[in-house]
Amino acid sequence: MKKVDRFILEQLPEANGRSKRMSLGAAEIGLVEYRIIGPNVVGQYRLARSIENHMLDIEGTLGVTNDWNEPVIRTRVEIDQDRARRAGVSSKSIATALNAYFEGKQVSDYREGDKTIPIVFRGDENRDDWSKIRLLPIISKTGEPVPLIQVADFKGFIAPGKFKRYNQERTLTVSATHKTMQATELHEKLWPLIQSLPLPEGFRIEIGGEVESSEKGNQALSQYLPFALLGIIVLLVLQFNSFRRPTIIMLTIPLVIIGAALGLMISNAFLSFTAILGIYSLVGIIVNNGIVLIDRIDSERAAGMSVRTAIIEACLARLRPILMTTLTTILGLIPLAVYGGAMWFPMAVVIMGGLAVGTILTLGFVPVLYSLFFSEADNVKLG
Repeated sequence: MKKVDRFILEQLPEANGRSKRMSLGAAEIGLVEYRIIGPNVVGQYRLARSIENHMLDIEGTLGVTNDWNEPVIRTRVEIDQDRARRAGVSSKSIATALNAYFEGKQVSDYREGDKTIPIVFRGDENRDDWSKIRLLPIISKTGEPVPLIQVADFKGFIAPGKFKRYNQERTLTVSATHKTMQATELHEKLWPLIQSLPLPEGFRIEIGGEVESSEKGNQALSQYLPFALLGIIVLLVLQFNSFRRPTIIMLTIPLVIIGAALGLMISNAFLSFTAILGIYSLVGIIVNNGIVLIDRIDSERAAGMSVRTAIIEACLARLRPILMTTLTTILGLIPLAVYGGAMWFPMAVVIMGGLAVGTILTLGFVPVLYSLFFSEADNVKLG
């Protein structure tokens, strides 16, 4: 990794960037980011180099970089207003000439059929030669050309290739990924090292990347999860007019974790935010299977069958529909697992594994619990 020379760091000036770093959608899977916020560029670069070195010390780390790039040499044109007034040149005319020289100025249009091609006037291919910029002619008020060096001084300095801002604060972001580790695993190795870095006054380091986005997503999900579970319980109690039947169904929910874990282990996928979202999605499917099975058992008991016979008949009757629903859902998720990329692959394998294992376990778990919770003397209507 190329290191910034101490001489360069010492010459970095104070500067203010104008752009604001924005993030649309979820962060890249496996990406670990650390935002360095502080009052001066020198300190930010030094902290960034320390973090990058810690990242490189971990074997298998990839893509260690920062979003400011390496420092570059820049030239500041400082206009001497006294000399400019004597030469009849204004700051606006100097700015216009410099902009036209480097960026270009449209002077006319060239028409070819129904196409209009702008004609742009700007410096030749040697415009990056800073020795020639000194002789750039500036048109004075009298119409006479005045060389730029006559009215301005030139000072060279070293500055970052570009500045980024986050929440209106100048921010240097260091990022990396790892060959095999999840973002959380890599972060757990790096964070103690980063916390041990001496922070100058006014500096702070914030966590970004997948770790931050996953934490925000998980907080949003967990915030409403208790209300969702409470709603499910209330609806089940109202549907069955019973507390034992909803208890049986709610006890089947943890079964999805077994299948989800197996799916992640077999596919070697990460437990990312989308995978956790897939686990939550499984709850509704498993609850639905339990409702269908218990409802059929109650129907068979209402027809006069014993608890044992009703359970056997209900399992035989509902086995095919439940398995077919599970199989079609798993087949429908295969394209998402194959072509969904790193973001959607974990969710697909979690749902596929959770459905496959959870459904089989539910078909055995619900009948056993029903036989334990209910006896022949129980009234099927009252529960």
